[in-house]
Amino acid sequence: MISNICRMRCNCSLIHQSWKHLGIQVMGDFLRNNELTRFVFHKRIYQLFLLVFVLLLLPFFSFSQLTGGTISATGCQTYNTAHFVGQTAAITGQNGLVAITYTWERSTDLAFTSPTIVGAGGTDLSDNYTFTGRTYYRRKVENDGNTAYSNIVTIDPNPVIGISPTSPSACLGDLSFSVTYGTLFDPNRYSIVWGGAASGVFPDVNTGLTTDNLIGTPGTLVVPISAAAGTGTFTGTLTVLNTTTGCTTSGSASLVVNALPTATITAGGLTTICTGESVTLTAGGGTSYVWSTGSALNAISVASSGSITVTATDINGCKATSSPTT
Repeated sequence: MISNICRMRCNCSLIHQSWKHLGIQVMGDFLRNNELTRFVFHKRIYQLFLLVFVLLLLPFFSFSQLTGGTISATGCQTYNTAHFVGQTAAITGQNGLVAITYTWERSTDLAFTSPTIVGAGGTDLSDNYTFTGRTYYRRKVENDGNTAYSNIVTIDPNPVIGISPTSPSACLGDLSFSVTYGTLFDPNRYSIVWGGAASGVFPDVNTGLTTDNLIGTPGTLVVPISAAAGTGTFTGTLTVLNTTTGCTTSGSASLVVNALPTATITAGGLTTICTGESVTLTAGGGTSYVWSTGSALNAISVASSGSITVTATDINGCKATSSPTT
């Protein structure tokens, strides 16, 4: 019995010692695991902060190639005005933390061998430049050490025609009138479409601009008209076309049709004369005269019988012939 009791005491002591060691081990494991937990927690906080930081900055960065965007312009423009080129599609691939630099270039050759810098900054351009012919534009974009170019736009100058006299005139009964002309930027066709009182009376010229009728410059235009329209000021639209560029220019054209003068002859006495007598005839109704005798005087002396007329020319260059005087 005593032996059994001793054995039980020994076993209890061993159990106590085992629990004691087990408790120390668990406590140590807990402390070690708690430090590991704090480390993992701090690591997760750092990773979360880094993720948020990257997400906030991500919109400012681009991982695609820088492009110059797209620009456009009206293909035909008046040669001596400000020329506008605008952006139609924005650039891509820019670094949002670095300012974008825009530089506009103009060139008279498509290769941009020696371009002229005509603008810096801004997405659009207004270039106050007088064209001498076909002109090209492009936009250079620089960002964070990268360079890109937009597409190239081509602008051609609208053709120009100048006529002399600028306000032509004709006389009643004329079937045409003439003007001299000079051109810029090579128009090779013109049209005249009459309006108002002349519409349907004066024949239109080259409607639809289908025929090359401007050959060489300077030159002369002979424009048909009709006496049926009477006198007055008539207007139409004059258009010139360069068929190579497709550019046109239109403007108002006017014509004044003047009335004819009334030529008169006034005798300074009886027109029935005897041998050795004479009579003075005086012309009227114009600013200059030509008699049927060949004289260009305002008054002539006649000493023989016969039929005489005078042609009077007025200030507008219109002419009329008098009734004969016998």
